[in-house]
Amino acid sequence: MKAFRPFPLLIAAVMIVQSAAPVAAQEATAGAATVRIEYLPLSGPPLLLYRNARQALADGNAERAIADLREAIRQRPDAGELRLALVEALLAAGRDGEAREAALLAATDPDVDAETRRQLAAEAAAIEEEPVAATPDPAIEAYQSADAAYRAYERGDFSAAVALAERALERAPDNGDYQSLFENAVAARDAEIAREAAEEQTAEDAAAASEATIDPELDDDAIRLLAERAAAIREGRAQEEADEDAGEIAAEDAQDAPLSTDDPAYKAADTAYRAFERGQYAQAVAAAEEAVRLAPRIDDYRTLLDNARTALAEERARQAAAAEEAKAAEPAPPEPTGEPGLDAEAIRRLSARAAGIRQERDGQTEPATESPVAAAAEAPPAETLPATEDPAYKAADAAYRAYEQGEYRKAVINAGDAVRLAPDNDDYRALLDNAEKALAEMKAKTAAASPAARAAEKAYAALRRDDPQAALGPAWQAARHAPDNRSYQVLLVDVLNRNGDREDALRVVDAAIARFGPNRTLLSQRGVIRQALGDQTGALADFQQALALPGETADETDLRLNLAAAAMATDAPETAYQALMPLGDSPDAAVWLARAKALTAMETFTAAATALEQAERLAKGERQQADVAIAGLDLLMAEGESRRARTGLHAAAEDGVLAPIGPTETAYLAARLGDRALAYDAFSEAYQAGSLDGNQLIDAAYAARRDYHNEDAVSWLKQAIDEVDAGRLSLSPEGLFGLRREVSDISRRWGANIGLFYGSTGISDGYITPPASAGRSMQLGSEIFWRPPVIGYRDGRTVDLFVRQFTTVYDSLGGAVGLSTMQGAAGVRVKPFTNLNLALEAARYFKVGRYSRDDTLVRAAISDGFNTDLMPGSDAWWTGWYYGEAGRYFDSDEDFALANASLGRSFSLNDDGTLIVTPYIGIAADYNDTYATEFALGAGPGINLRYWFRQTTYEAPMSHIDINGQYRARLGGDDRARGWFASLNLMI
Repeated sequence: MKAFRPFPLLIAAVMIVQSAAPVAAQEATAGAATVRIEYLPLSGPPLLLYRNARQALADGNAERAIADLREAIRQRPDAGELRLALVEALLAAGRDGEAREAALLAATDPDVDAETRRQLAAEAAAIEEEPVAATPDPAIEAYQSADAAYRAYERGDFSAAVALAERALERAPDNGDYQSLFENAVAARDAEIAREAAEEQTAEDAAAASEATIDPELDDDAIRLLAERAAAIREGRAQEEADEDAGEIAAEDAQDAPLSTDDPAYKAADTAYRAFERGQYAQAVAAAEEAVRLAPRIDDYRTLLDNARTALAEERARQAAAAEEAKAAEPAPPEPTGEPGLDAEAIRRLSARAAGIRQERDGQTEPATESPVAAAAEAPPAETLPATEDPAYKAADAAYRAYEQGEYRKAVINAGDAVRLAPDNDDYRALLDNAEKALAEMKAKTAAASPAARAAEKAYAALRRDDPQAALGPAWQAARHAPDNRSYQVLLVDVLNRNGDREDALRVVDAAIARFGPNRTLLSQRGVIRQALGDQTGALADFQQALALPGETADETDLRLNLAAAAMATDAPETAYQALMPLGDSPDAAVWLARAKALTAMETFTAAATALEQAERLAKGERQQADVAIAGLDLLMAEGESRRARTGLHAAAEDGVLAPIGPTETAYLAARLGDRALAYDAFSEAYQAGSLDGNQLIDAAYAARRDYHNEDAVSWLKQAIDEVDAGRLSLSPEGLFGLRREVSDISRRWGANIGLFYGSTGISDGYITPPASAGRSMQLGSEIFWRPPVIGYRDGRTVDLFVRQFTTVYDSLGGAVGLSTMQGAAGVRVKPFTNLNLALEAARYFKVGRYSRDDTLVRAAISDGFNTDLMPGSDAWWTGWYYGEAGRYFDSDEDFALANASLGRSFSLNDDGTLIVTPYIGIAADYNDTYATEFALGAGPGINLRYWFRQTTYEAPMSHIDINGQYRARLGGDDRARGWFASLNLMI
């Protein structure tokens, strides 16, 4: 445990605990105060956790719900629905005692709204309290004694605190917190005794004693540690103490808590806060007294009253001192008496500083820089103080410097040293008094600060520590308590954006712009957020509007660079270049780099190269040098030198030039330049380092697919789907379905197709059936295919090995049917292109039935369409498709071709969209050189009913069954083009 000084530390902790601000938020702006309470609805991670918890409860998983709700409450402790849901979940888990304690704790939490607190108090009272054992638990008794000791310490009864803390230690001797409480109570009691004795000593001894008890260098971390320990003790009491009357007390507290703006106590406290911030302390005291009278249990109102009384007393003391000094002032005060070891000039300068500080503290509008003595004397030189070796002078000089810089704690230390070394010097004593008063006022102002100001300071402190997660809660509190304070809204937007909560950040900044009007800072923030969300057009509009508004000149370069980036993203390089022109001959490499990119996109390659040379000359640091190198590679690509660009990319990667951008950016660069292997390797490195998430996982998966690493592609796509399901990645239903379809396509290793077809030329795509006979026939066909490893699927290119059969089951011309017509075939089918659905097939047909044949078939088929797959989120949509093929049977010397195309309107018939009906109009043609009339063309209406199935969390449906019917009228050629055509097809 970290060692710390007990007495001053515990005093500081008590000051911190007692300075807690009321829930009512107040902000003074432009001479007028605004008080407003605004509850922000759940959003972001807390909302997602709440929904997950609700679903877990519905699924009977109460423990999961409890875990999610506790985390949500940690992030949004003010949300009443979270507290109620936690009690419900605990009850569902059979943990009634914990449910009652959670309800009691929330019912006394001033951050929760009054109505919810009353509801929670009622629930706590309704829950049957668990029976208490006849023999008290030593741990509970120890805690009760420690809690009583802590409360005794808070009210200043240190002797009682010692006795109670000692009793707690007797029951729990190994508890370090109780030991620390005991030691601090003993120290406080001894210090109190010492102070009482010191009051009876001489004024000189009292001053020395006071100096000994002041600890200007109090360790802030130690103060925070003890404050957290005190909070932990109080929280422990709410969770461990089983007080059978607690429900009634909680209900009373909930009724007393003035969280409503209509509550008389709240109104009185609001008036007191407003008066305090205006400096009208007498009015603040009167209003705070009324608030305490109406709500005596609200500690915040008592703190407000104490602060107002202290401020009023100090104000009256200052007024009295100023009046007395003015009365005693003489036209020409005597020169100060010299101290041994100080020259006259040093004495005069120190006296002037002391007089200036006194005048400043007595209410002058401008800080005085010279005393009356200095004014009467010759003007001093502007140089620094005269050199002297006198220790008192050195300490006083350091104290003055610290005071002038607002470092009052340091000023107190140095002034105390000066007084100790030169106790007869009145100026040093005045300096010490002023420094102590300034330090006390600074602490009082901090204690009396509004809840919004305190929360904002916590958020700023967390950002200074580079801990945006810790800043999130305080930033929400500051914005909620002071919704009319623009700077707090700006702070909240910044914190949300740093935490990646960009949807919430966008909502907050939209509301802020609507409330405060267009503002350069807010518009710039929204532009940055829109850029991150992919809304480059909206970002460009925000940056342009912000640039047209007045603002800090120092921000203009960044604003113009952001505008140029958004313009480049919207394919407007001319706009980007125009935005950068006013920056002239800038010494900033980023400006020249942005110009080079814009000129490259404008295909002004010579000027782009010149701008790149300037950027390279001005580049500072390895990162900017890497950015310049990347822009040079992009310039090569734009000039059509793709091979040189990839060569340069490899050289830059091997030389370490790209090291500053990291593996993720290297992967995107390689993908842009067409280097599939380097893109996959860089994405893999980033994944191993744990730096891939969200859309980066999707991009990495596609890079792996392009480099034929199918297992990694599937793994990363599944992780992206998990992130969507967990709420960490936002995708449209269509986008999520696209990922699942990719997984199913890459993962497919085999398939089967079984179909029953009726017609002359059929209406299928001819995938497994040969051309029909000249009459009407019905054929049954089936195929099983297998995709071998490594070569089976390569970035959308496939290789299938298949066996198939087809049998004629009906022939209108009276030909053979049944097993005697069964035809066998085996072959290979290749799809050689990624983005073109062209299939090439070679098959050997062999006899199975008596009327089948041996032959060799070669054919090519092409097909495509739009909206032919499932359409999540849509109830109806237009769809169209076409299919065509041509082939030759070499042994039979037979050539054939067929084609069809359709356009229809699809309708989803069930909730998950897997049952689809599509009325359509279609046209079909076929050619066969063995027929008397080789060509036939027909068209007509049809209807298709399709049901998709065999899907998983990660895979889109991989199978479907089709029922298809169409009537065609002959448009030309043979009469076989007209009549009814139908099919029943199962694809597995």
